[in-house]
Amino acid sequence: MLNEGYRQVLLLVLLHWWRRCDTDIAIISNKYIDEIRKLPETTISVTEAHIQNLVGAYSGVVDIIRTSDLHNRALIRELTSNIGLFIAPIRDELDFAIKTEMPQTHEWVEVPIVDVLLRIIARVSARVFVGLPLCRDPEWLQLSMEFTINAFGTAMSLRMLPSFLHFLHPVIVRFLPSWHRLHQNRRVAQKLITPIIERHVRERKNGSASRGEISTLLTWMSDFADNELEADPENLAHRQIMIGLGSIHTIKNATSHLIYDLCAHPEYIAEMREEVEELFLTGGQWDKPILTKLRKIESLMTESQRMNPPQLRKHGTYLPALTQLAVPAAAMLFDPAITPDLETFDPLRSYRARLEAGESNRHQYTMTSKTHMHFGHGKHACPGGAFAVNEVKMITAALLIGFDWRQVEGKGRPRNVMLDEYVYPEPGTGLMVRRRKVRDGIPALGV
Repeated sequence: MLNEGYRQVLLLVLLHWWRRCDTDIAIISNKYIDEIRKLPETTISVTEAHIQNLVGAYSGVVDIIRTSDLHNRALIRELTSNIGLFIAPIRDELDFAIKTEMPQTHEWVEVPIVDVLLRIIARVSARVFVGLPLCRDPEWLQLSMEFTINAFGTAMSLRMLPSFLHFLHPVIVRFLPSWHRLHQNRRVAQKLITPIIERHVRERKNGSASRGEISTLLTWMSDFADNELEADPENLAHRQIMIGLGSIHTIKNATSHLIYDLCAHPEYIAEMREEVEELFLTGGQWDKPILTKLRKIESLMTESQRMNPPQLRKHGTYLPALTQLAVPAAAMLFDPAITPDLETFDPLRSYRARLEAGESNRHQYTMTSKTHMHFGHGKHACPGGAFAVNEVKMITAALLIGFDWRQVEGKGRPRNVMLDEYVYPEPGTGLMVRRRKVRDGIPALGV
């Protein structure tokens, strides 16, 4: 439907009307993006679009993103600008996660790769978000994985109602198990987070807070709080688990698609692995410089995202007339004018483009433009993009040098399934994996 609508945009101002159960969405041409993104939030609000899409009054989103941008301030001011400082703790936690979650046998075994990656990513993300020892607490890990499922379960259930029945939301939501689990998630988060915040505030007042493990996204938010509401431990606990809504499962989906794509095209596995190994053999370490040099793996990430977009469309605005606007983020990347030979999976596509004169700093995974909007664009671009790209690179590199991979015999790559605009790999498809002998001089993780 969107691809057909995208072809119409060459002649029309409005590309297409997407009719969703709960609302109608106007899909517009990307040529209007620069004009729209310059408008103030009071005129066009991406925040209100997110609230509508997640039925924020019942999924808990409205309590967080309408009242404050504290999490964005912390991400931009600390994590994004100082990402190199946090590669070491990410590496340490990834080492622990691989030892804990991946099979250590040298015989082929089938693994539920999506579930395994979810647990690895939850652990690694928690190391930066909340730090030790909470990042290894089974109760926190389970909570961080469940909250997104419960929030989306609640939102998608309520979105099934047409707009003229929205007055029934307060009644129907009470019959949704996911809604009740959401409230339980918040209570558990408050129980686990409050002591950490109280200790951090005491140490900060006493001048004894250090720049060690205690410096996490959680404590940054506490430090940057501008008022009592932002500093409230209950609010910080809720905000912390809300961050997982846009990070843990998103990174899990991206990494799952990437591994599935590699196993569907095994002729590229050796080349991707060789890039990692050669960098280590020439003196590289698990640090930011080596991650920057993983250009073939980043190209693989970009191509996998093109073939398996996280969303078919990207929301841009929400107008007072209750018209939501979006752009066809996925359809644009299947435009032959933008992507030649578009039906072919080519994981070196971006790598080759960066070899052209003057292009070395373009065609990157999180770099946004009017034709690449999976991470947003302009002032509303994802503030955690730098963290995401480095986390996916590290996980991919570690799994390539430490393990052999192939598809289960008789099974191909799982098809993608769609829930409204969201795209996921079909559940239930495992992969075969075994430990491999690592070349001397290469610092493999999880050994």
